[in-house]
Amino acid sequence: MTMTPEELLAGPRGRRLCLEWARRCEELSRGVEDEHPLITALVATDRAADPGTAAMLVAVERRWWLPGPLARVQARRAAHRAADTCPPSSTELAEVLERVSLQEPDSVQTLRALADTTACARYWQPPDGQDLSAALPELRGPLLRVAETILSSPAAAWWDSGTDRDAQWAQTFVEIGERPLFPERDVREVLDEWRAGVEPSEQWFRTWYDEHPGEDIGGSWWSIAGFELTSTTRAVPGGPPFGLWCVEDSMDPDPVLTQPVAIPAGARVLEIHGEADWVDLCRSHPLDVTWSRRCCWSQFTDWVGHWVIPDWRAVGLEWDAVHLTVSAWLSSAGRALDLGEDRASVIAGWDPDRTFWLCDVGPEDEVVEWRREQSGHSGGAEAWHRAT
Repeated sequence: MTMTPEELLAGPRGRRLCLEWARRCEELSRGVEDEHPLITALVATDRAADPGTAAMLVAVERRWWLPGPLARVQARRAAHRAADTCPPSSTELAEVLERVSLQEPDSVQTLRALADTTACARYWQPPDGQDLSAALPELRGPLLRVAETILSSPAAAWWDSGTDRDAQWAQTFVEIGERPLFPERDVREVLDEWRAGVEPSEQWFRTWYDEHPGEDIGGSWWSIAGFELTSTTRAVPGGPPFGLWCVEDSMDPDPVLTQPVAIPAGARVLEIHGEADWVDLCRSHPLDVTWSRRCCWSQFTDWVGHWVIPDWRAVGLEWDAVHLTVSAWLSSAGRALDLGEDRASVIAGWDPDRTFWLCDVGPEDEVVEWRREQSGHSGGAEAWHRAT
């Protein structure tokens, strides 16, 4: 099944990918001394959405602190100075986007665009200026042109493929608090404990809202069963695990420990290819989490009602793992997916191509450490290199 440009633009992550690739095409096609109208417009858009908040600029500036060609840094600083003026109108932004000279991305460029798109997925706060801009009706046509360019690349051909059973890698981040690569107890115990804690958590949030009418409090923003379960991604051909690149709400961790996972023979893997699969899963095994997700998900999606996630303990009785395809993440993550009866769900805290294991799995080989290094080519872009 091939993803269509319309499906890519259905979700905020897909639209952001198109915006990210257009920005990169502008950088590739213009000299350092040239103006960069799209970058300038996007910086101004983010500043207008939340003036003075550096976090809103992360999609454009998130790698300033990495060593790289001075010329590229200077070009982006110039864009910041130019963006001190008023942000463009939606029509002006559409015209700027339409004028960008597009290129078909190769596999490395596609991976880096996906990495930046994933890193700025933050469902615990309102959308930033670029997410808001990408959803404007005036940008539909220009973004459709970018979507067609991206999907025509062979690098996007595998995005709807299922779990790669020949190579799955678990990972853990060292500097931000290392977690075990595999649970230190039986996975059923992990799921039972998680499930037992849902109702008390919901009650706590409900009581807080009752005692603080008209106020909000941040809570859980993910739709997975916590972070103790083993999760895996495939390996990039000739490179590191895909999960090193694509991490939602990333803080650019370095180094990262990874380990290949032994996939159980005959493992039952539920594939999430898009919205319909997630909706079916939530309807089959609904778990109400309205009070804990109320603040985060409502402010990101503007949807108000009952929030539902899958009951992962119940799902684990039928399936050994659940895999989210890249296509499903691009088209459906971060959206309020309608379940009917005033209920909705959000795919959040779940990276593209990541498989969560609901059964016991273990290592197949030794731990491998990866470190991020700056490359001398491709515009000084960073890359992962095997340290052990």
